[in-house]
Amino acid sequence: GWTWTSDVQGVVERVACTRGQVARPDSGCLTVVDAAKVVVRVHVPETWLGRWHGPINGELVMSGDDASIALQEVRRAPRLDEGSRTLAVDFVAMGTAKGDTSPLTPGRSGRVALRAALAGLAVPEAALTRLDGRDVVFTPAGEGAVPVPVERLGRDGERIVVRVQGPAPGEVATRGLFLLKSRHVLGEGAP
Repeated sequence: GWTWTSDVQGVVERVACTRGQVARPDSGCLTVVDAAKVVVRVHVPETWLGRWHGPINGELVMSGDDASIALQEVRRAPRLDEGSRTLAVDFVAMGTAKGDTSPLTPGRSGRVALRAALAGLAVPEAALTRLDGRDVVFTPAGEGAVPVPVERLGRDGERIVVRVQGPAPGEVATRGLFLLKSRHVLGEGAP
C-alpha cells in the first residue's frame, strides 16, 4: 500500500495520480485544501463596484442547505478581468478565527447575497431629470426647490444610485418636474 502525507490538515480536492505512478512531492497530482483557509470567490460586476464603498459583506447558502453562512470580505483582485468586466472578491466565514475549521466546504456551489454601503444616494427613477445637459434632482429650498446636479452610478433595485455634487438632499421631488424645471429656467423658483 501507499501512504500519502500532507503538511496541512485538509480535504483532498483532486487526485490526478495514476495507479502505480511514483510522484515527487511537488508534482501536484494530489491537491489538498487546508480547511482553515477556504474562501468563497465572487466575481462582482464592475457596475456594482462603483455604487459601493467600504468592505462588502454577504450571506452564503450552499447548495442543498437551508442555513446561511455570514461572509466577510478579505481581499480583492488588483484589477478587473477584462473579458467579463468583473472583480474577484474573496470572502471567509464571518467569525472564523485563525486556525479554526471553516464552515465552508471546498468544491460546493451556492448562492451569495452581497451587502455594502452605497457610495451614493438611492433616489426614485422618477426624481431624475435633465437640465442644461446634465442630470439633476430637485430638492426643497426655502419656499421653492432648487436643482442639484448628480452623477448616475447604477441601480439599487427599483431606485437609481447617484453621486450628489454637494450636500446630500434630504428629500427629492418625484412629481411636477416639468413645472419645477420651467420655473427654474424662468427664474421664478418653485412654490
